[in-house]
Amino acid sequence: MRLAAALFSLTLILSGCEGETILTTPKPPTPEPAPRDIPVIPPAFAESLIGRRRADGLKIRIYDTGAVSVRGHDISSIKSTAARPRVPVPAFLIKHPKQGYVLFDTGIGAASGQQSDCLHASVEVKRNQDIMSQLRGDLVDPEKVRFVILSHLHREHAGLAAAFRQATVVVDRREWLGQKVKQVEKPDPNELDPAALEPLLKLRLVDLSTQSPFGAFDHGLDLFSDGSVVLVDLSGHTAGSMGAWVNLDSGAVLLAGDATWLLDNHQDLAIPKETFIADLSSYWRRLYEMRSMQEAVTNLVIYPGHDLDVLGLQARSDVSLAPAPR
Repeated sequence: MRLAAALFSLTLILSGCEGETILTTPKPPTPEPAPRDIPVIPPAFAESLIGRRRADGLKIRIYDTGAVSVRGHDISSIKSTAARPRVPVPAFLIKHPKQGYVLFDTGIGAASGQQSDCLHASVEVKRNQDIMSQLRGDLVDPEKVRFVILSHLHREHAGLAAAFRQATVVVDRREWLGQKVKQVEKPDPNELDPAALEPLLKLRLVDLSTQSPFGAFDHGLDLFSDGSVVLVDLSGHTAGSMGAWVNLDSGAVLLAGDATWLLDNHQDLAIPKETFIADLSSYWRRLYEMRSMQEAVTNLVIYPGHDLDVLGLQARSDVSLAPAPR
């Protein structure tokens, strides 16, 4: 009887909040096969990136705007359920020689202790860690930011969009309208409300679904018509997720948002928890598109939405990480 009671107690200790054992990693889901209709990228594609680019000297500055504490297996199927990583939430400042400052995502807009609307986990923002404070600390006037590109409308990526009222805020039309309908049908004060933001923003909605292919990606839009920044369709995590392909002097980089949260997702095909993905089939497709582009453009660096380890693995002279704020 005592043995049975002891075993029952041990079971409770080993169980997580959802009743699953947290000391082991569940078997990862079998990856979907690569779609057969992803085009084969010709060898000339990588060379064409240089030929089409008419802007030299672009640089990227990365700001770590806070952290989200999550359960490892929720963001990568090969991580243990016992792991509790604190993943960063970066924002990327592109310094364009002609267009000026272009911000990709705004980072966390909530105070510490609030919930991430995607991960349902607590966020942590230290003093002066928000993007506005960090820009000023880096001697960049936030008023000088001319464009803000939002990968998607989850609060930890777009929470401070309204702070950049002088900038043109670029969002995929499917993302904006989808979130707008969602807030009408089922209002959630913890999520962004496009209807409330519209009077505050210089909004530019782009319809990537109508654009021509860009390499392996189904759709791409040359934002400035100079080959420097190409918006690519990364829908899957949300209805209108998009990335920014930036052609630097040192080579191409892809700012991927949550189309890949960690290196695990696209390198090992270890996907996040399926409940965090709006369209699973499209999410798999984007992973394979990114892998195809990495094979075709050998020096491509992909920056996930919550992983800065790539900075140490694939350093670039024109990509830098801002020091942690004091």
